[in-house]
Amino acid sequence: MKYDQKFKYSITNEEVDIGIIDGNNTIVLIIPGQNTGLYGYEDRYLKLSKHINSKYGATVIISSNPYKNDNPIDELIYIIKKYAERFEDYKVYYFGFSKGANIGSHFAAYNNQIKRLVLINGPLMINPHKTKEGINNFKGERMTFMFGSLDPSYKYAELVTMEEKDNIRLMILDNMNHNVENEEVFLSLADETLFY
Repeated sequence: MKYDQKFKYSITNEEVDIGIIDGNNTIVLIIPGQNTGLYGYEDRYLKLSKHINSKYGATVIISSNPYKNDNPIDELIYIIKKYAERFEDYKVYYFGFSKGANIGSHFAAYNNQIKRLVLINGPLMINPHKTKEGINNFKGERMTFMFGSLDPSYKYAELVTMEEKDNIRLMILDNMNHNVENEEVFLSLADETLFY
């Protein structure tokens, strides 16, 4: 199992790996946790990418995550635009895990091209004001925050619903830790959030 395309690219002065699974004009951008590569533990991100592609036909673009506090979204959207030149029209969804979830709430929420965001176990104790600002500025269809009941941020999860907005959703995964180690549950996260 491998990505259809794989290449290196410089984003925010960091060399990142980009992997692409070719599909239709629904493009899912995945950013995993801090210092995680394209594959993740036991190929979990490749498996997630293949699952999304085979079940929904979507194109999946994943970036490794060496990002510090810089905003990689504009440069990743540039890569998406170049890839999507073959489509007359396309839509972009975002799937972020841990630090990738924080990147989503801090930066992707401001990008009007990203219609849906799924943010899993983002560390809410890191710059919570940026998460709140992202929630307030999000104009897309839906932003879903998911936390495992055993994740350290679980006790702060209600913060994301303090600002009542119709396009913000909070989901709690019972008996799940930060890593969502159950592979079946991990692979189903996009089913219950991006594509429902």
